[in-house]
Amino acid sequence: MFAEPLSLGRFLGIYYAMVTTTYPHHIRVLKEEFEERAARNSGYSLRAYARDLGLSPATLSLLFNMKKGISEQKAGDIAARLGFTIYEKEQFLLSVISQHSRSPGRRQESLKKIEQLSTLSRRQKKIATEVFAAVQNWYCLAILELLELDHCSHKPVWFAEKLGLNVVVIKNALENLTRAGLIEFSKGKYRALTEESTTEEDVPSQEIKNFHAQVMKRAEQSLYNDAVNEREFISMTLAFPEKEIQEAQKMIRDFQQAFADRFYTQTKKKKNSVYQLAVQFYRLDKKEK
Repeated sequence: MFAEPLSLGRFLGIYYAMVTTTYPHHIRVLKEEFEERAARNSGYSLRAYARDLGLSPATLSLLFNMKKGISEQKAGDIAARLGFTIYEKEQFLLSVISQHSRSPGRRQESLKKIEQLSTLSRRQKKIATEVFAAVQNWYCLAILELLELDHCSHKPVWFAEKLGLNVVVIKNALENLTRAGLIEFSKGKYRALTEESTTEEDVPSQEIKNFHAQVMKRAEQSLYNDAVNEREFISMTLAFPEKEIQEAQKMIRDFQQAFADRFYTQTKKKKNSVYQLAVQFYRLDKKEK
């Protein structure tokens, strides 16, 4: 399965570190932030850092030495003071709750969420932008999914027939996928080298824009050519508080991951087709200057 961008792609590696490093993730983040500030200003002290975090110097010292915790509310305040994105805030709070919540149930729930994201991180391969440039066409990723079908013949002519493309185009795509390290050919069969792939998140890229443009073009073709019971098109126009764009993005990306978990990762039913899920959320009015 390929997702661009996957909702938590950039942060999954950090979640993985949360269960493998000596310090809990939230303490490690705070320590690293202090080290960066001290490197920029040799006179910057722990006392000054505690002030900037809204903590007493004694509390910060105890926290760094893992002798005292902080509340979820205080963690949220610290996240705001440090300018965390909604994803960074989520991972920070998960770590705090898993270590310091008074509720055993909430601690367990947070640890479970961390482990789920850790598993997803290990399962995924992140495609570098320069590598994605070679496989940016929609059919390259469709080929990866066709490999998962039981009736896949692994022959270029079969891929061409399934996708309605020229055999030469398919052969070039297979070569590009091989060079990109996404597939290999062995014993007469192509094999995907990773279960799931994603690109860098929120990184401007002409190649990624090209891919999305192709996906929307395919959606237009489906709108006019496919039966209503074989597709789903839905749209909504709404007045929106622009300051909540990050939360909206997170909800959409969380939905994408939940959708993939339900119909790709966890399903026990035989996969016999390849579909495209595409979600767009964008501003219609002009931003005031």
